[in-house]
Amino acid sequence: MDMRVIMEPSPEQIREVLEFTSPLRNTDDPFDVVVSAISYGLDKDVARKKLQSFKDAGTTWWLEWLECGKPDSLAEVREQIMAGPPAG
Repeated sequence: MDMRVIMEPSPEQIREVLEFTSPLRNTDDPFDVVVSAISYGLDKDVARKKLQSFKDAGTTWWLEWLECGKPDSLAEVREQIMAGPPAG
């Protein structure tokens, strides 16, 4: 079982965190919301829609979560970089 997927928050959970956190802040200044999850291996259109749903929920940074250190992980990282952003 891939534990990375189990650990991935949903866009709805991101919204809940922001709804809870925003009233507790003493400033209206923007702040970053970072999600570490997986888009690797998804169809480009599916990945674009997934990332857009997180952006719409308030996510400002996406950290791609690959299994660094496993066999062939460096090749996967290179493949992901060379593919470019899902929207591009």
